This record gives sequence, C-alpha cells and structure tokens, in this order.
Amino acid sequence: PLPSTQIGAPPALHTMAFWNHQTGLLPGEIKKQEEREKQAELLRQEQEAEKQRVVEKRQRLKELTVQLAKLEPLKEKDWDELTEDDEKQLEAEVELRREIAELTAALDNV
Repeated sequence: PLPSTQIGAPPALHTMAFWNHQTGLLPGEIKKQEEREKQAELLRQEQEAEKQRVVEKRQRLKELTVQLAKLEPLKEKDWDELTEDDEKQLEAEVELRREIAELTAALDNV
C-alpha cells in the first residue's frame, strides 16, 4: 500500500476525526457545548429561585408591617383596658420589629 504522503492517496485519511454532519462539531466540542448549556441552565434556575426568594421576603415584610401597624391602637389603650390577647400581641412586637429589621437588611443587600 501507498503511504498517505504519496500521490494518489487520500489526504490525511488516517487522521480524519468523526464529526457531526449536522452541527459540524467534533464530539469533544459537542460535549463542551452541552456542558456550557447545562451550566447556563443551572445559573438561570438559580437566578429564578433567588428572584422568587426576594419576592417572598418582600411579601413577608409587607405582612409584618401590617401586623405592626395593627399594634399601634393597642399601645394607646390604658393598661387596665388591655385584654390578655392584647398583651400577648404587644409582647410579640419586639419579635416583629426584629424580623422586619432582618428582612429590610436582606432586601437592602439585593
């Protein structure tokens, strides 16, 4: 047989690599592209999840702010007008304010 460097032999026949006829990419290139697409999809999913967490934090902050506002009329009652339920709600004010502060700080960092 003639070596591939001689006249009449197909050029570099023995070194031809298989490539995808539809994309024109070699298998290694296809694998790299699939990995990039997979990473891009994972990033998109993480960004979507983070966006959802921010929406949930904003909603929670609104709810807590409403709860805190509902406590204002209780603060104006005299101590002898307060019911046990009123007192429990007022005791929860510190926790409400703490959670509001945490959510506000978290949303400021977004």
